[in-house]
Amino acid sequence: MIPLLVAGLIVTWLVMALLFWMVLSLTTRYGAISLRLDEIAAAPRDEREVGPPGLSAGADAPPFELADLDGKTWSLADFRGKNVLLIFFHPQCGYCRRMATDLGRVRADGGDVPIPIVISAGEAEANLQLRDDYSVKTPWLLQTDSSIAEAYHIGGTPMGYVVDGDGHIVSDRTVGGPQLLSLLGIELAMSQQPNRAQRRARQRGNRSLDDSRIRRDGLPPGAEAPPFTLTRTDGGTLALDDYRGRKRLLVFVSPSCTPCEVLLPHLQRIADMKTGIQIILIGRGGPDQNRAKAEALNVTLPFAVQKRWEVSRDYGIFATPVAFLVDEAGTIAERVATGLDPIRELAVRAAEAELLAGSVEKKSSPAR
Repeated sequence: MIPLLVAGLIVTWLVMALLFWMVLSLTTRYGAISLRLDEIAAAPRDEREVGPPGLSAGADAPPFELADLDGKTWSLADFRGKNVLLIFFHPQCGYCRRMATDLGRVRADGGDVPIPIVISAGEAEANLQLRDDYSVKTPWLLQTDSSIAEAYHIGGTPMGYVVDGDGHIVSDRTVGGPQLLSLLGIELAMSQQPNRAQRRARQRGNRSLDDSRIRRDGLPPGAEAPPFTLTRTDGGTLALDDYRGRKRLLVFVSPSCTPCEVLLPHLQRIADMKTGIQIILIGRGGPDQNRAKAEALNVTLPFAVQKRWEVSRDYGIFATPVAFLVDEAGTIAERVATGLDPIRELAVRAAEAELLAGSVEKKSSPAR
């Protein structure tokens, strides 16, 4: 009898020791990964994320000499004696495109407001089409490299400064279309009056993005995530339903988007921890461009490419980077995250939740 009792006690203690070891192991793993996620969330920003601090009011505006879209060369000195608003721009930037509607209403000489000067990157043809579609009359200059943007400490688009007639910066670095337009005394409500591009679209039986009633602030939480099937950058196809039953973070990016370039390595590090959250990239532009960007950044996440804005339109937002968290049942779980920091915070929060849920599930499972 006594040997059986002793054996029972030994087995009980062994089982308890095994359970303790499993709990300790899971807790240690959870703690280590959670700590690493916290490090990613609190990682110091490098200059590509937010750029160096903006130039101070009163500083001399860095000189430049750039050709416009018609081949005429302009320098900052050409505007001596006049206030100007330098707007750093990109034709693939959704916020920039929305600004073009209102820039088309500003007089060539600025009138009572600073003269807006667009300093744009990207292809000349895309810039020319955008300028002509919205009848922008003020100078539209094209930079072939990033040296001017770097001189002005510009880390994204749209951004800009007001420069006075003496060549001094007289505003803080201003970020965002509405904020820049407000320096011209323009409110977004002005966009209600159709311009030439919108009238042409109506005549063709179509409506422009600015004139349409399609959603542009992202689908709300609780909405069903629209399905899609897209071509992957590494060949084959990628569908939202390929990952049904898992939480998915859909991140919309573009190869010309500087914040996207900074964001992708952060997302890759989170994915490498195998917390259970599936991160999916949806790019704009050509497959080759997106594949080259991913390879340059050592990103191996599932990466598909949409044509124009086909998937963005379904999700109701036209910008990059933006992200949607989709739950296991295919429902949007949180409000759309827009921009570098909100996306990174959403990714870390979602990964921690999945990690914690997995640990709790394993701890509650009976030992076998």
